Amino acid sequence: MISAMEKEKKGEKEVSAKHRCFVAVEIPDGIKKKIAPLLQELSLPGVKSVSVDNLHITLKFLGYLQKQQLEKVKQLFRTIQIHSFSFSVKGVGCFPTEKRPRVVWIACENVEFEKLAEEINAVLAPLFPKEAFTAHVTIARVKDLKNSETRDKIQKFIAKHKNDVFGTVPCKDFVLKESQLRKSGSIYSTIETFSFR
Repeated sequence: MISAMEKEKKGEKEVSAKHRCFVAVEIPDGIKKKIAPLLQELSLPGVKSVSVDNLHITLKFLGYLQKQQLEKVKQLFRTIQIHSFSFSVKGVGCFPTEKRPRVVWIACENVEFEKLAEEINAVLAPLFPKEAFTAHVTIARVKDLKNSETRDKIQKFIAKHKNDVFGTVPCKDFVLKESQLRKSGSIYSTIETFSFR
Protein backbone atom coordinates (compact mmCIF):
# COMPACT_ATOMS: atom_id res chain seq x y z
CA MET A 1 0.00 0.00 0.00
CA ILE A 2 1.32 3.46 -0.95
CA SER A 3 1.49 5.86 1.97
CA ALA A 4 0.06 9.39 1.81
CA MET A 5 3.60 10.79 1.85
CA GLU A 6 4.66 8.58 -1.07
CA LYS A 7 1.59 9.69 -3.04
CA GLU A 8 2.44 13.32 -2.34
CA LYS A 9 6.03 12.84 -3.53
CA LYS A 10 4.80 11.06 -6.64
CA GLY A 11 2.44 13.94 -7.36
CA GLU A 12 5.30 16.44 -6.98
CA LYS A 13 7.36 14.50 -9.52
CA GLU A 14 4.48 14.46 -12.00
CA VAL A 15 4.03 18.22 -11.69
CA SER A 16 7.75 18.89 -12.02
CA ALA A 17 7.85 16.71 -15.16
CA LYS A 18 5.57 19.20 -16.90
CA HIS A 19 6.82 22.31 -18.65
CA ARG A 20 4.81 25.55 -18.81
CA CYS A 21 5.46 26.55 -22.41
CA PHE A 22 4.78 29.30 -24.92
CA VAL A 23 5.90 30.23 -28.43
CA ALA A 24 7.50 33.61 -28.97
CA VAL A 25 9.62 35.98 -31.02
CA GLU A 26 12.44 37.62 -29.10
CA ILE A 27 12.95 41.38 -28.83
CA PRO A 28 16.55 42.67 -29.30
CA ASP A 29 18.26 44.37 -26.36
CA GLY A 30 18.43 47.67 -28.24
CA ILE A 31 14.63 47.80 -28.51
CA LYS A 32 14.24 46.70 -24.89
CA LYS A 33 16.38 49.64 -23.75
CA LYS A 34 14.11 52.05 -25.61
CA ILE A 35 11.03 50.49 -23.98
CA ALA A 36 12.56 50.48 -20.46
CA PRO A 37 11.67 54.12 -19.59
CA LEU A 38 7.99 53.37 -20.31
CA LEU A 39 8.05 50.57 -17.77
CA GLN A 40 9.18 53.07 -15.16
CA GLU A 41 6.27 55.35 -16.06
CA LEU A 42 3.90 52.45 -15.47
CA SER A 43 4.98 52.03 -11.84
CA LEU A 44 1.45 52.75 -10.64
CA PRO A 45 -0.78 51.28 -7.91
CA GLY A 46 -2.45 48.11 -9.20
CA VAL A 47 -0.17 47.89 -12.27
CA LYS A 48 2.52 45.22 -12.75
CA SER A 49 5.11 46.08 -15.40
CA VAL A 50 6.87 43.33 -17.30
CA SER A 51 10.57 42.91 -16.54
CA VAL A 52 12.77 44.37 -19.31
CA ASP A 53 14.51 40.99 -19.69
CA ASN A 54 11.15 39.26 -20.24
CA LEU A 55 9.86 41.49 -23.06
CA HIS A 56 8.84 39.39 -26.08
CA ILE A 57 6.05 38.74 -28.57
CA THR A 58 3.88 35.76 -27.64
CA LEU A 59 2.75 33.78 -30.69
CA LYS A 60 0.88 31.11 -28.72
CA PHE A 61 0.59 29.98 -25.12
CA LEU A 62 0.70 26.18 -24.85
CA GLY A 63 0.26 25.65 -21.12
CA TYR A 64 1.74 22.71 -19.25
CA LEU A 65 3.29 20.01 -21.47
CA GLN A 66 4.63 16.62 -20.51
CA LYS A 67 7.93 15.50 -22.02
CA GLN A 68 6.27 13.44 -24.77
CA GLN A 69 4.02 16.35 -25.77
CA LEU A 70 6.98 18.71 -25.73
CA GLU A 71 8.96 16.49 -28.10
CA LYS A 72 5.99 16.27 -30.47
CA VAL A 73 5.61 20.07 -30.50
CA LYS A 74 9.31 20.49 -31.32
CA GLN A 75 9.00 18.01 -34.20
CA LEU A 76 6.03 19.91 -35.60
CA PHE A 77 7.78 23.27 -35.35
CA ARG A 78 10.76 21.93 -37.32
CA THR A 79 8.46 21.46 -40.32
CA ILE A 80 7.49 25.15 -40.54
CA GLN A 81 8.87 26.84 -43.65
CA ILE A 82 8.66 30.62 -43.69
CA HIS A 83 10.92 33.40 -44.99
CA SER A 84 12.65 35.91 -42.73
CA PHE A 85 11.00 39.32 -42.42
CA SER A 86 11.29 42.58 -40.52
CA PHE A 87 8.72 44.25 -38.30
CA SER A 88 8.34 47.67 -36.72
CA VAL A 89 7.80 48.16 -33.00
CA LYS A 90 5.67 51.27 -32.50
CA GLY A 91 2.55 52.65 -30.87
CA VAL A 92 1.26 51.97 -27.35
CA GLY A 93 -2.26 50.57 -26.84
CA CYS A 94 -4.21 48.34 -24.49
CA PHE A 95 -6.68 45.44 -24.24
CA PRO A 96 -9.67 45.37 -24.11
CA THR A 97 -10.43 49.14 -24.07
CA GLU A 98 -8.83 52.32 -22.77
CA LYS A 99 -11.70 52.72 -20.29
CA ARG A 100 -11.00 49.26 -18.87
CA PRO A 101 -7.32 48.58 -19.59
CA ARG A 102 -6.17 45.12 -18.55
CA VAL A 103 -3.06 44.75 -20.69
CA VAL A 104 -0.84 47.60 -21.91
CA TRP A 105 1.17 46.78 -25.04
CA ILE A 106 3.29 48.05 -27.92
CA ALA A 107 2.23 47.05 -31.43
CA CYS A 108 4.43 45.05 -33.83
CA GLU A 109 3.46 45.71 -37.43
CA ASN A 110 3.93 43.30 -40.35
CA VAL A 111 1.43 41.03 -42.14
CA GLU A 112 4.08 38.28 -42.09
CA PHE A 113 3.36 37.87 -38.38
CA GLU A 114 -0.15 36.70 -39.27
CA LYS A 115 1.31 34.12 -41.67
CA LEU A 116 3.67 32.87 -38.98
CA ALA A 117 0.83 32.60 -36.45
CA GLU A 118 -1.29 30.75 -39.03
CA GLU A 119 1.55 28.29 -39.69
CA ILE A 120 1.97 27.64 -35.97
CA ASN A 121 -1.78 27.15 -35.49
CA ALA A 122 -1.85 24.84 -38.52
CA VAL A 123 0.93 22.49 -37.41
CA LEU A 124 -0.43 22.41 -33.85
CA ALA A 125 -4.04 21.78 -34.96
CA PRO A 126 -3.99 18.10 -33.85
CA LEU A 127 -2.95 19.17 -30.33
CA PHE A 128 -4.25 22.70 -29.68
CA PRO A 129 -7.26 24.81 -30.74
CA LYS A 130 -6.71 27.66 -33.20
CA GLU A 131 -6.45 31.10 -31.59
CA ALA A 132 -6.72 34.66 -32.87
CA PHE A 133 -3.44 36.57 -32.91
CA THR A 134 -2.44 40.21 -32.62
CA ALA A 135 1.29 40.93 -32.74
CA HIS A 136 2.28 42.95 -29.68
CA VAL A 137 4.75 43.26 -26.82
CA THR A 138 2.99 43.22 -23.45
CA ILE A 139 4.61 45.83 -21.20
CA ALA A 140 2.23 45.82 -18.21
CA ARG A 141 -0.84 44.16 -16.71
CA VAL A 142 -3.45 46.08 -14.75
CA LYS A 143 -4.42 44.13 -11.63
CA ASP A 144 -6.81 46.67 -10.09
CA LEU A 145 -9.29 48.67 -12.17
CA LYS A 146 -11.04 50.18 -9.14
CA ASN A 147 -8.43 52.91 -8.76
CA SER A 148 -9.77 55.73 -10.97
CA GLU A 149 -6.52 57.70 -10.63
CA THR A 150 -4.55 54.77 -12.04
CA ARG A 151 -7.02 54.39 -14.93
CA ASP A 152 -6.68 58.09 -15.75
CA LYS A 153 -2.89 57.89 -15.69
CA ILE A 154 -2.90 54.84 -17.99
CA GLN A 155 -5.17 56.67 -20.46
CA LYS A 156 -2.82 59.67 -20.43
CA PHE A 157 0.16 57.32 -20.80
CA ILE A 158 -1.38 55.71 -23.90
CA ALA A 159 -2.24 59.11 -25.43
CA LYS A 160 1.34 60.28 -24.80
CA HIS A 161 3.02 57.24 -26.37
CA LYS A 162 0.51 56.04 -29.00
CA ASN A 163 2.76 57.23 -31.85
CA ASP A 164 6.15 56.37 -30.33
CA VAL A 165 8.51 54.46 -32.63
CA PHE A 166 10.98 52.04 -31.01
CA GLY A 167 12.64 50.60 -34.10
CA THR A 168 12.63 47.87 -36.74
CA VAL A 169 13.51 44.27 -35.93
CA PRO A 170 14.79 41.61 -38.36
CA CYS A 171 12.87 38.42 -37.57
CA LYS A 172 14.88 35.32 -38.48
CA ASP A 173 13.46 32.77 -36.06
CA PHE A 174 10.97 31.99 -33.32
CA VAL A 175 11.48 30.21 -30.02
CA LEU A 176 9.80 27.65 -27.80
CA LYS A 177 10.18 28.88 -24.24
CA GLU A 178 9.50 27.60 -20.76
CA SER A 179 8.06 29.84 -18.05
CA GLN A 180 8.77 29.01 -14.41
CA LEU A 181 6.51 30.88 -12.01
CA ARG A 182 8.18 32.44 -8.98
CA LYS A 183 6.96 34.86 -6.31
CA SER A 184 9.48 37.38 -7.61
CA GLY A 185 8.15 36.96 -11.17
CA SER A 186 8.34 34.57 -14.10
CA ILE A 187 11.68 33.15 -15.22
CA TYR A 188 11.90 32.36 -18.94
CA SER A 189 14.29 29.92 -20.58
CA THR A 190 14.61 28.91 -24.24
CA ILE A 191 13.94 25.25 -25.01
CA GLU A 192 14.68 25.44 -28.75
CA THR A 193 15.08 28.05 -31.51
CA PHE A 194 13.51 27.47 -34.94
CA SER A 195 15.16 29.36 -37.80
CA PHE A 196 13.38 30.66 -40.90
CA ARG A 197 14.56 30.16 -44.47
